[in-house]
Amino acid sequence: MRYIATFTLIISLLGGISLPVFAQGADVSPTLFVESMPSDNPKYRRMVYVRYLSGASYKAYNRREFNLATSATSEQNVRKCANGSASSLRDIRAFEKAEKRRAQSGQVPEYAAFCIKSIPNWEAKNKDVFLDPIFEGMPYVAP
Repeated sequence: MRYIATFTLIISLLGGISLPVFAQGADVSPTLFVESMPSDNPKYRRMVYVRYLSGASYKAYNRREFNLATSATSEQNVRKCANGSASSLRDIRAFEKAEKRRAQSGQVPEYAAFCIKSIPNWEAKNKDVFLDPIFEGMPYVAP
């Protein structure tokens, strides 16, 4: 496989052809368990935990700063995400609309959890499509 990839890379550089499908890396999302909840920091209304099922967890108060964190997520919820179905984009967008209404009316954020996995075209497009609605309404940087 290494020789095929090297050969096709050389050919593409010389002749401008693209790599065959089998030599390209798969652009598929990792399995993520994402939780939105009221913030534990008084400077922020809401926070988001992002847990990679293959490893680390991160806590975010805004869209730019993700800190390693120990998620309080129950292992039962993680197993449910790993073995169950993924959250639909429709569910994520419904959360975005409901959260916007809660924020505008001064209500406390509600807990919401999403399982994101096996989404094709992840880095090229769908990462933003699936994650932006979850982070909508959060500041871009720390105050």
